[in-house]
Amino acid sequence: MFKKILYFASVIVIFSSFNFRDNIPPSGWYQQFMPSLGNATLSDISFPDSLIGYASTTRDTNTHNSYILKTTNGGDNWFVSLTDPFNRNFTRVKFVNVNTGYAAAKYSSVSNGLYKTTNSGNNWILLEDFKDLTEYEDISVINAETLYYVDDDFFSGGVYKSTNGGLNWTRKFDGGNFNPVKIYMYNERIGFITRGTSSTSRFYKTTNSGDNWTLIPNTGGFEKLKFIDSLNGYKCRELNFYNTTDGGITWDTLLKSFLNYPLSYGINNFNVLNKDTIWGTGGFIAINSNQTRGIIQITTNGGKTWGYQKVDTSFNIRGVYGLIEFINNNIGWVYNIEKQISLPSISGVHTVTGGDTIIHLVDIKQISSEIPINFKLYQNYPNPFNPKTKISFSVKREKSIIKLQVFDITGKFVSELVNQNFSAGTYEV
Repeated sequence: MFKKILYFASVIVIFSSFNFRDNIPPSGWYQQFMPSLGNATLSDISFPDSLIGYASTTRDTNTHNSYILKTTNGGDNWFVSLTDPFNRNFTRVKFVNVNTGYAAAKYSSVSNGLYKTTNSGNNWILLEDFKDLTEYEDISVINAETLYYVDDDFFSGGVYKSTNGGLNWTRKFDGGNFNPVKIYMYNERIGFITRGTSSTSRFYKTTNSGDNWTLIPNTGGFEKLKFIDSLNGYKCRELNFYNTTDGGITWDTLLKSFLNYPLSYGINNFNVLNKDTIWGTGGFIAINSNQTRGIIQITTNGGKTWGYQKVDTSFNIRGVYGLIEFINNNIGWVYNIEKQISLPSISGVHTVTGGDTIIHLVDIKQISSEIPINFKLYQNYPNPFNPKTKISFSVKREKSIIKLQVFDITGKFVSELVNQNFSAGTYEV
């Protein structure tokens, strides 16, 4: 890059080291709230279009109610669409279009249940109400008539399939001690199940609608799984993020979780828009020793490099985001799972512009812990560059706030690479 760019960047780094901060808050995201739900937590969200959305909750231990919520204005207002009073936990809510959807619940002293609506949540029909027989750990809905669910029970569990909208079920897999807790069906033929979410969990694939399942060794389970075609897919587990290009047989690591105080980075949930753009949750920035603030993670080059976006601190959303849903490049939702102490109810953020214009890069490595004599911004290499360069800088004292920005040759702001606390040492971006 040209010297003018490095000049601007070096001035900002030095000033930032002495706690210079601008007062422009992050943009592109605004806050939304659920109604008061006691101590119930969110378990899933589903948006069939930009305005209509649904959310499922666990049970409120005070009232024993669990809920399905609905919005008709993109999440700005939510109302209760279904109340289940039987001490159940809703695990999933899935809609195939604005009218037809399913909600699955488990773990109740009374029963486990599966609900269905065909009129956009105005009415819900209880399809299955098993007592001590079926636990709806997870469901995968292909279309209005075809869906699968999994149950990890040793005796009655396995994989079940319905081809008539949940009225009748056929058992497609019985693994005994290895019955699954997660299922993802890319289409009616191709799908995956797993017993757990660790690196040692069993991972199975079907290519014939669940009639046969093949154990794929040495791949581990998944917390969430998503394919964009029959070969290319993505999954997260234990905050790490992986992709496959051969239909799930082998997996490469796109992002390994890390902690570089105050930044913690990892993926616990994600949304894939295409081979380039992936949004994720699971990371946070530590405010102090007992407070964290969630970040929204993003890659726009298929996972080769990652960045994150922050939301306005006035929202007072703490912890880690857990639910994320995007329907296109611009419209998305990111929600906390549980209510924050400082807020009246469960909250999240929504964008209709593709989020903030600033993406903070996270490819930061400490290359020396030796305490430098001075703050220093080193010559980047290569220079000039397109599209990549390496920039090194030194920090001479503990807990210095470093801001590193890039401008083009005309002085126009391009990107903010760094804006966080660093301990003494030398770093490379």
